[in-house]
Amino acid sequence: MGFGSASIFTKIALLLAGLALLFHLIGYSSNSWQKAESFGQTIAEEGLWKTCNYAFNQGCVDYDVVGTSKIADEMRTVRAFTTIALLLMIAVPVAIVLSMFISLFRSMIFVIAQMGAAIAAGVLIIIAVIIYGSDLIPSNTGVHASWSLALSVVGAIFSIATGGLLVLGAFRNKSSE
Repeated sequence: MGFGSASIFTKIALLLAGLALLFHLIGYSSNSWQKAESFGQTIAEEGLWKTCNYAFNQGCVDYDVVGTSKIADEMRTVRAFTTIALLLMIAVPVAIVLSMFISLFRSMIFVIAQMGAAIAAGVLIIIAVIIYGSDLIPSNTGVHASWSLALSVVGAIFSIATGGLLVLGAFRNKSSE
């Protein structure tokens, strides 16, 4: 068995898993989970790892350098959940490719692990976004969610869809046997 003989569900799941990883990786590593604007100008941005202040040309600095040695527990939780999700999202396409080429990795327990990892990654990102969003300053202050957060949400949706396709593929393979 190889890529050509894999089911359409598996091929689409692989594509979605790759896109989920790409979108979340960009969102995870960029500095625009939230943005502050004043008179239509971006004056500050915040990501998971850095904060940027453009109002006084200060540029971007790591949270550890910002002046507070203590990072909020909410941010630590968001970082942990998104990091675990990223690791799961790396594992899913690798597992799908392995199952296409190595018969040992086509066992039902391995397929269930793939489904679980894909769905868990998406759920972890959604929980992280909820935690992060609950800490955002209300939008009437000019601070709002930004594109990095949106990319991670798209990655979460694609990851959950990957899990769903793997479920469909497993049921299809089970019924054809």
